[in-house]
Amino acid sequence: MNIVTFESDHVAALGGNIERYTGLAEKGIAYTAMNGKPVFCGGAVTIWPGVAEVWFLAGPDLKSHVVSGIKAARAMIADGWARLNLHRLQATVKASDKVAVNFAQHFGFEYEGLLKQYNPAKEDFIMFARLKQWI
Repeated sequence: MNIVTFESDHVAALGGNIERYTGLAEKGIAYTAMNGKPVFCGGAVTIWPGVAEVWFLAGPDLKSHVVSGIKAARAMIADGWARLNLHRLQATVKASDKVAVNFAQHFGFEYEGLLKQYNPAKEDFIMFARLKQWI
């Protein structure tokens, strides 16, 4: 799996909201993991110096590339720490999305709390964070 610079057509190939994810990419750093075609996109948006929020968009092919996907995601996280000079990386994850919750925990993000009725649909989310000393 190759990591390339994010492009908006990668989001379209993954079936995501182009405006939303392109907007996030323009506000921070962003990557795409490719295996002939986009497998997933991810990035981070700086909230304030040293703190960023991570985002992730996976396509259906990620299930077929779990090991290489994990390696690619680790490389993206490490590069983000260095490029953004972070001491904290956080993620808000829909509480009902067990795959995303497991993904965050696998990468060393720790549970910080439940965000009740966090989005317009009034769904609950979980705040996860990873501090630099955990790397």
